[in-house]
Amino acid sequence: MSWLFQAVPESRTPDSRLDEILRKHGLTREEMSLSFIRWIESIALETPDLYKILVSDPPEMKPLIRSWELTFNTGLTTDYAVRRNWNLFLALREFVQNALDIEDRLYGYENIKVNVWEDELGIHVADRGPGLPREAWLIGGSDKECWERGRFGEGLKMAAAELLTKGVTPYIFTINPKTHQPEVYKAVALPPENLVVVVWGTPNYKSPYSTEAILYKARLSKDIVEYMVFQEFLEKHPDIPIIATKEVAVSYCPKYRTITIVGEPDALWVGDIYVNRISEITGKPSLFGYNLWYVELDPNRITVSPTGLSELAERAAQAYTPEAIRLLLDKIVNLSKLITLRGYFETENVNWLRCDEEVAIEVEKIMKKHDLVWTDDPNKKAFISYIINKPVLYVASPALHGLFRHVETGEELAARISSKRRRQAEATTINLEQLNLKQRGILRACEIIVNEVSKYAWIKAPSIKVARELVRAKGMASEDTIYMEVDVLSFSDLAFGTVLHEFAHIYGRKTWGEAPDLSEAFEKALTRCSGYLTEALLREDVRCAVRRAAYYGVFGASPKRFPSRYVLEGLSTVTSSFLAARYIRETYGELDSYPPYVLVLKVTPDYISTAGKYRVTEEILEYTLTDPNSLAKLRKFLMDEANKILEAYMETPGAVRKGDLLVSFIFDPAEDKYTIHKTIEVTE
Repeated sequence: MSWLFQAVPESRTPDSRLDEILRKHGLTREEMSLSFIRWIESIALETPDLYKILVSDPPEMKPLIRSWELTFNTGLTTDYAVRRNWNLFLALREFVQNALDIEDRLYGYENIKVNVWEDELGIHVADRGPGLPREAWLIGGSDKECWERGRFGEGLKMAAAELLTKGVTPYIFTINPKTHQPEVYKAVALPPENLVVVVWGTPNYKSPYSTEAILYKARLSKDIVEYMVFQEFLEKHPDIPIIATKEVAVSYCPKYRTITIVGEPDALWVGDIYVNRISEITGKPSLFGYNLWYVELDPNRITVSPTGLSELAERAAQAYTPEAIRLLLDKIVNLSKLITLRGYFETENVNWLRCDEEVAIEVEKIMKKHDLVWTDDPNKKAFISYIINKPVLYVASPALHGLFRHVETGEELAARISSKRRRQAEATTINLEQLNLKQRGILRACEIIVNEVSKYAWIKAPSIKVARELVRAKGMASEDTIYMEVDVLSFSDLAFGTVLHEFAHIYGRKTWGEAPDLSEAFEKALTRCSGYLTEALLREDVRCAVRRAAYYGVFGASPKRFPSRYVLEGLSTVTSSFLAARYIRETYGELDSYPPYVLVLKVTPDYISTAGKYRVTEEILEYTLTDPNSLAKLRKFLMDEANKILEAYMETPGAVRKGDLLVSFIFDPAEDKYTIHKTIEVTE
């Protein structure tokens, strides 16, 4: 039927009637001819069947139409819309975006008032623009600005073609921008090719809007119609709060546009037009709704393009203000469990690195208010809290890290505190000469434990340093050093627990890379080290050395030394080896585990017996070896005690007989051995 829409010679048309119609529609005969516009009356004469199709209207629409007068071909068939995968939603969008752009241009963004509603006739789209020109039905290049919504649109005839495939007839009641007279358009599909033509006439209906499209019998979900235009949606729902508004521009379009966050979850508008549920686009529901700009949509307009996904994540972040971020944190931070929620668009998809600095600074203020730091490792959370003595928020989603970029992490604070503690520990390290005998002995017992456990653990034994004060700790471990607070060395059980605990940290780090307190790695390390210590203490030489050091102040104790052997060697010089060995067999357990500092023995031709002892006392254990002569003074004190025991024993009636020997031994805690002090032969 394309021949019907070729230019018609003027001689075939009644001049007066046609001229009146053309004047009403702002056309000349030349424009009519060049645009291939046909007069309806001529078609009625030439092709009555076609005329009936063109002027036919459903009963509900007939009262709204006064007359159909002109028609023109769009050059499009409905099959084209099918091939382009258009749908009813896209067709409605075309009408809406054109209406929004017109309102935006004429009245400014803040005064946009586009209405979309549904009634028994179908779906209506109305605006207050200057009216729809005939040229709007043409397809091709767009003269719209970069910031306008319809600049990538397919045009009205594409929308009309799609509507016609769905059995929907589009009617547009408008004002002619040239003549300012009311007009009406409708689209019709002509068989058999389903060619889309536009019929142009005069309405019998005075719309309260300058342009009102009626998509006859169109039906979409209530959700889409309700949400279609952002401004209208807010007007219908005044109870929905506006969370934030911002102005944003992009490199390819310097025009600033308003982006908005609203309290309607899981809704996305782009350029004031509803797109979809955010959960349908990203797989994650949103806690707020967003009206954004400069987000590239997929051709189907119900989701975003691959490029648009990153733009969506970026624009959403840019939409936030300090006030809005406080509201979001209230929703995503569980302060009782100290964890951020997961599974939302805001926690999984938003590119928070692109939020404004003032937003990130506001997050920092909020965290400081709650005295919080954060970590992204749940396994470190308890350890960090233990080290820094404050709560730690576990930020569960990597996407949120950019939001907390100005907040110190728990790891950073723990490292800073640990470094400070190490410096303080090193600065307050004390010389061993400042320790008393008891403390020196317990320290030595700890060193023996560390040395022996290191053998089983196959690592180099760390050194132990004593600090006057540690921050909130009794001990701490660096790479190869264990620091112990001096007060710990007054209690052997506390000292042993502390040194094993800190050794487990070193062993764990060397074995698994790290082993902070309360971590699984630390628990494994402590369990293994406890087992190694038990293995070591099953050996009598280790067990005796630890006991000598811890309980008797033997700060030179070593598993390689046995005090009883030195007594044996000394006795062997004054009596038979047999008698000396028999005595040692009977007493080595005591001498090697509980060595008296003074030992006086009576030696007869037949046996050796203990004549007296001076056991270590608290007074001795409190003795501090503060100067080079301290050990000499201690030895002098012990020799005096030995002389007292010898004198007393000699004066005891019947205690000795002629020919007996009295041999005194002095114990040296620095050398872990006995030396002979004096040998007295009884002559009377």
